[in-house]
Amino acid sequence: MSSSNTKILAAVALLITFLVGAVIGVVGDRIFIAIHGAPHRSPQMMARHLGYVLHLSDAQKAQVMEIITRHQQRIAAITATSRPAVQQELEQANAEIERILTPEQREKFARMRMRLLPRRHGAPAQAGAPSR
Repeated sequence: MSSSNTKILAAVALLITFLVGAVIGVVGDRIFIAIHGAPHRSPQMMARHLGYVLHLSDAQKAQVMEIITRHQQRIAAITATSRPAVQQELEQANAEIERILTPEQREKFARMRMRLLPRRHGAPAQAGAPSR
């Protein structure tokens, strides 16, 4: 094997390793979010962090806290209204994927499907969702 072929092979192996790592990272992140929900920082934590980093006065901290709280409530309302549409799209995509799978693949897919809204302890399972 020539030196140039070895370099090409090494570059391809490195690229494949990078791509596999990226895919695993994204899938792992999505699984974590599906199980635990997205990380949530309270308005108090955000205001405290900004106060520390920016050396805010007490008056500025209070104003920042009010601004963060107000906008966080608006963002939560926007998210709540868009979540059903996103969930419907995910369900349609899952249904399309299931149609092209073999019965064995469908069984595996049903166990690994990610949900937009994680099931909380004591909450009923979504229709068609596999039990944990």
